[in-house]
Amino acid sequence: MHIKKLSAMLIVIVLLLSGCVAVVPESTGTTPESVAPITSIRAQDDYYGYVNLEAIQNTNLEYGETSAGAFADIDIIQQLSDPSKRTEGIT
Repeated sequence: MHIKKLSAMLIVIVLLLSGCVAVVPESTGTTPESVAPITSIRAQDDYYGYVNLEAIQNTNLEYGETSAGAFADIDIIQQLSDPSKRTEGIT
């Protein structure tokens, strides 16, 4: 009975010591590859960006605007040309 306890304790101690060994990672000797900057959008990655890339890059939103488009420009031109559509108090 004494031999079984001793062998069980010895096995537990060996397992604990073998699990607590610090492993030093081996160097692979390779350097990380540099990633080229993205110059275009692939259709399978972002279809919306692929289709509208030029429009997104050329759109300038003024401060306070929530949208932009051809109808916004037409609306502004109509408001400037027709004094009845102007709102008083806005500067």
